[in-house]
Amino acid sequence: MFRKSFLIHKKPVKARVYATCHGIYELSINGKKVSGQHFAPEHTVYEKYLCYQTYDVTSCLQEGENVLGMYVGDGWYLGAQTLPNIKKMKHAHAVLFQLEVEYGDGTNQTFISDPGTKASYGPVEKNWKACRIADYGYRNLRPQLGEPVEVIEVLPVKEVLHSQKGETILDFGQNIAGIVQMKTDVPKGTKIVLEHCEVLDKEGNYINNIMSVGGIG
Repeated sequence: MFRKSFLIHKKPVKARVYATCHGIYELSINGKKVSGQHFAPEHTVYEKYLCYQTYDVTSCLQEGENVLGMYVGDGWYLGAQTLPNIKKMKHAHAVLFQLEVEYGDGTNQTFISDPGTKASYGPVEKNWKACRIADYGYRNLRPQLGEPVEVIEVLPVKEVLHSQKGETILDFGQNIAGIVQMKTDVPKGTKIVLEHCEVLDKEGNYINNIMSVGGIG
């Protein structure tokens, strides 16, 4: 988690953030996500080009103190499948952002990922530490090249199956790239594991036919 707090002296008429990272990120202003985009800055040949995204955050800002946050994960940049093939690169989470704020009187302010940016592995205030500043250069930066990854449809479970092995199988009716959302009514401490597959075996049981299977507990 990266954060930078800053002050603005009045409500802006225009504000934009340009952002990217080493990893994948979600950008927020004052605790609220500014976009429905997932997996930014996406998978590229990072040593040749690293995409940055542009967000209109005019309505997110308030007079006085504001906080810009970036929640950063490994993604493809630091992923187990891609990391061994990346050469001559610094393998550490890093963020780069620039917030440009314009006011009605023509004045403006700019806030950047400078030494005032802090990082933590959790939201507890006492764990926030100043970031180390790195110079990776800007030659490989490019604006977003394609359409962003966003939620385009919410699919309900089509059928609930029960296999001979006692497995509960949720059939969505098609292969998808998505995120499972669920609600449960079980005692605290109960472990729930979701595993994903594309087909069942001949007896209708779960079979792991995907190279990387994700689970949540």
